Amino acid sequence: FKEFRSEEFAGQLQVNRIERSGESIPFGADTKIQRFDVVFVTGLKSAVDKVAARLGKTRLIDDLEF
Repeated sequence: FKEFRSEEFAGQLQVNRIERSGESIPFGADTKIQRFDVVFVTGLKSAVDKVAARLGKTRLIDDLEF
């Protein structure tokens, strides 16, 4: 995740959980995303769209507006 620090979407989303082979894994700045990892994020739609474009397929789980 360190490489995302300088991106324009930095600070606009939050990683809630990462699953690898169906199991939640601990994560931090040094975590390397692997193929088939599932990353759960919350944030501004524009930021989520940008990071999704970099990481791969997306699926909307819940769309809440306040």
